[in-house]
Amino acid sequence: MTTRETGPSWRFRILGRVTAAHCREVVHCGGPKQRALLAILLLNANRPVPMTRLTDLIWWEAGPKSATANVRTYVAGLRQALGGDRILARPAAYEIMVRPGEFDAQDFADLAARGRAALAAGELGTGTDTLGRALGLWRGRAGEDVPRAFALDNLLTALDEERLAVFEDWIAALIAGGRAASAVPELGRFLSEHPFRERAWRHLMLARYRCGDAAGAVATFQRARSVLLDELGLEPGAEMVDLHRAILRRDPLVTASAA
Repeated sequence: MTTRETGPSWRFRILGRVTAAHCREVVHCGGPKQRALLAILLLNANRPVPMTRLTDLIWWEAGPKSATANVRTYVAGLRQALGGDRILARPAAYEIMVRPGEFDAQDFADLAARGRAALAAGELGTGTDTLGRALGLWRGRAGEDVPRAFALDNLLTALDEERLAVFEDWIAALIAGGRAASAVPELGRFLSEHPFRERAWRHLMLARYRCGDAAGAVATFQRARSVLLDELGLEPGAEMVDLHRAILRRDPLVTASAA
């Protein structure tokens, strides 16, 4: 078998469909479970993953009697696609070698950390742009095309949750930077998909208020309260209630602080 060149020209993605590309050409990584194995190895890049852990992550309950043999078959398929030196055999484990800049989830984590650090340092423009770049790496739900056994689902869901948190940080930075008008449509789309994100509702209230739409900000609170009560049986939290009251009394501090 010819070994492919493994370098910066490789790109691994799990922020959406699980894919691998060499020189921008997508390579075939096999069926759903083989791609699930690739996702698992990537989530543990440069660390051995024990065979028992691999089978737990690939299958919902106890794997079939052939689980170990199946994993070895999947590894062989991935080695054929990626090159024989990319996935290494360790004692009762496998490890994928990934270099900096090759893996979208690691790039996302790095950009998110840098963006948040810039915001904490008062570098609003840099922080906003860096968080926007982090969000731009996403192309769908994490690992959306692989079977999500319970343990693997937990790992991928954690990535999805971090994306939502980074989005809310980015929106807060937009508003703080005087770009509330840009934040409003972004929040509308976001809340149509994630209607229980109370922080995002607060951001939308604040963005509308800063756009001069106090009535829209109040209506947003009423809509959020209705959604939370009807769907979750919960009243809005103290931060949302406090923001609502501040908007009602036209508190000037609302124009100088984020939600």
